[in-house]
Amino acid sequence: MELSNVDTFGFLDSTFLSVTLIPQKHLSERAIDMRFGQPDRIEVLSDNLPHWYYEKLGLELIVDQEGPEALQYSLKQR
Repeated sequence: MELSNVDTFGFLDSTFLSVTLIPQKHLSERAIDMRFGQPDRIEVLSDNLPHWYYEKLGLELIVDQEGPEALQYSLKQR
């Protein structure tokens, strides 16, 4: 899907509070550790997947051994 010019201008004026990225390749725990270090905390939520939290980065990383991981960056609310 491609944005029209009108959509693009509205998009550029928006403030993003969070963005989720899905890597094309599986991230091993070693690769995650090398890139981000040790998480501040790990919680297993209702989806039965470990969610790794990196408070200083505003990152929640959902680790899924069967599928791609999800990296969600969030802007802290003040």
